[in-house]
Amino acid sequence: MRTALPYLALVLVAGVGGTVWSLNPSALWADGDPSDPHVSEKPGITVSNEGEEKAEKIDPGVVEETKVADYVEIEPTTTLIQSLPYNPPIGWAFNPFPQANPWDYVDIHNKPPDAIQKEVVPPTSLNDTAGRVQIEGLFYNASVPDWPLRCEGNLKRLGGGGGGPQEWYWAAKARGQLEIHPQEVDFEPGKAGRVIISNKWGTPYWTVVKTAKNDQPAQQADRTVKITAYVRSDTPTAGITVYFRVMDPDPDDPSSYEPDADKGDNRDGVLSNKAGVLSAASATTEVVTINGQVRAAAEVELTITNRHAGDNYIVEASLENTFPEGKTMQTCLLTAWKRIYFERDRMYKKGATVAVTFVPDQDEEPDKIWVDCNDDFNQDDVVVFFRPGGLICETTVLLTGSEYGLPYIKVPDMTAAVSQYDGVKLKGNDDTYDDVDLRYFGQCYGDDPRGDEHAGCFVEYSTPVNGSGPIPKYSELIGHTVECRNFLNNWFHNRFFKENCFYLVSVGQADRTAWAEQDYHFCVCSIEKMMSTFVDWEIARDEIACHEIGHQFVASGGHVDTNDPVWNHDHSDYCIMSYAQDPENEIVEFCTDHCYEVRDDVDPRQ
Repeated sequence: MRTALPYLALVLVAGVGGTVWSLNPSALWADGDPSDPHVSEKPGITVSNEGEEKAEKIDPGVVEETKVADYVEIEPTTTLIQSLPYNPPIGWAFNPFPQANPWDYVDIHNKPPDAIQKEVVPPTSLNDTAGRVQIEGLFYNASVPDWPLRCEGNLKRLGGGGGGPQEWYWAAKARGQLEIHPQEVDFEPGKAGRVIISNKWGTPYWTVVKTAKNDQPAQQADRTVKITAYVRSDTPTAGITVYFRVMDPDPDDPSSYEPDADKGDNRDGVLSNKAGVLSAASATTEVVTINGQVRAAAEVELTITNRHAGDNYIVEASLENTFPEGKTMQTCLLTAWKRIYFERDRMYKKGATVAVTFVPDQDEEPDKIWVDCNDDFNQDDVVVFFRPGGLICETTVLLTGSEYGLPYIKVPDMTAAVSQYDGVKLKGNDDTYDDVDLRYFGQCYGDDPRGDEHAGCFVEYSTPVNGSGPIPKYSELIGHTVECRNFLNNWFHNRFFKENCFYLVSVGQADRTAWAEQDYHFCVCSIEKMMSTFVDWEIARDEIACHEIGHQFVASGGHVDTNDPVWNHDHSDYCIMSYAQDPENEIVEFCTDHCYEVRDDVDPRQ
């Protein structure tokens, strides 16, 4: 990634006039003659040829100095170009008539490094003081606030008298800057540069500092970022044109498994969107209040990829449409990130699931409620029936039994209906199976690939998603069956709004340790099965959860769910999608191919 040199912009303002000498073109900066009463203690100018008679001195008088703002170094910055009055010293007027070309009578010497005389407007008559000049220059060192400019031109005394080439001084003041946002400091700490492709449930984006013209942070909608350039000066000015361009930078990918340093290899295959799209190539400044400060701001909008996490962008800005080296500033590295959500539910350790829908009858006799298992219930137990929407009713167990091969509990006459897959639990017994700990998610999917040996896939997660709460005990779930899907789907609260939302649930007994269903967004971990299978079962639970989440992105085939020993991307263990991977060593990484498969999947996942 290229980094612009830090420098302060140059704005020319009228400075304090001083003793000035006319001199020939070979004049040098030197100490003045201390015996001359018109020479100050500061260095003056003398002719270079010793013995040559000094020309008449011109005292331009004192011009009120424009207030100079405090210096603030912001990296990267570039120059501000400003048109300024160009008046002769007091008591003198421009005298353009001796010259064939009116502008020949004025020139600027001793300009700052790399300064350019941008535009000149000569006076049109003897008494015209409307001439002006534009100068662009750079200060590479903020400790040098002034740069003396030597102005030379044909002048004529007001009221008559001699004229001819004369000289006087201006002082260039560093008082303006151009800066661009967003920069890393505009993001939540630890989330610098993250641009979210698809955001749900009103969770915040990671830009937190107000930098946009509408006094909001830079990312305000999916895939888009407000790119805002400020022209900083004492008096914010509207109408200054700022040019923008977006680039697919080098390095284009901060992950360790992409070693090349080629530009232009974002993974978005749509050429018009490969390096991102700007809403315009230029914008003019408007005077607005942003984050409590009055700014002259020019703004465009960047649109990033619609699916390829890890694609990167840098937006550049300049006051020249050629974007010259050293005069172009950049945003921080902006990287596309996927954001997924988990609805996380836990199964009760005691209770049952309703197996057959019950509709209240017309009599007042006790009723049988058919359940998947009645082992946890005894006579006189107080039980609670519940569903995803909340409590149904409370009642007492009269007895338990089995009929037609199905278990039931008998309760006093039920006046409330219960549906298949509703739950029943012992009142006061709220014990549930341990929730999955997503402690390895960042290592596997990319909590912060930059500066981390674990590269990840530029996927983050959030869990502010409302769920159904604890779900009823089901005696033994059989993965990948219609019955299991129907049960889980009944309790998946966000099943109708599941874009990028996955149902991560801890259950009791099952026929396998864990499984996932991509079409239904299920990721299921059987705690009882893990406890009986692994020594460090909690580590295994959390590693295997990352494997099951991977099924939401990674297609089957190859070494997926086989014992094929395929290395992860940093060769520290086998790929997390292979059964050859050690589920108890706290190393949770994809192979390189699967990193890209996760990154390139559609966003949002439907």
